[in-house]
Amino acid sequence: MKLVGQDPSQVDAASKDMPAELAPLRDVLAGKWVTFDPQALAEEAKKSDGAKAASPSPDGKPTLDPETAKQFTNSIRAVLTRTVTFEDKGEKDGTDHVWMSAPGRQLADELPKALKPLAAKLPGKFGKLPDSVPAGVRETNVTST
Repeated sequence: MKLVGQDPSQVDAASKDMPAELAPLRDVLAGKWVTFDPQALAEEAKKSDGAKAASPSPDGKPTLDPETAKQFTNSIRAVLTRTVTFEDKGEKDGTDHVWMSAPGRQLADELPKALKPLAAKLPGKFGKLPDSVPAGVRETNVTST
């Protein structure tokens, strides 16, 4: 993954602190291919949509109740829809290639603000969102192919 204008060691350091549930995101940040089955994802969403409360994960870690998870996803989706540009670069060797770009500082500012109303419902350190953008986040675009 290419992060334009960013120090790769900072991305690596941040991804090491991610919980196991975010392993796919860690793989994306490491430049690995991540695949998922959209049909299976849709089926899981349908199953959990009617659930009333969160159930503990097999390893005993806290999970989000379905309504909070839905609000979390919708909040992130809204920010990404406003800030991220996607461009289809076609198919190569049977794999779709997509180019993404986002203004780094704007994204770093809007994501915590969008999730702040949910902070009390988020597990662990995810509930401790920053009040302002860290000083080291630049105004430049962050891109990935």
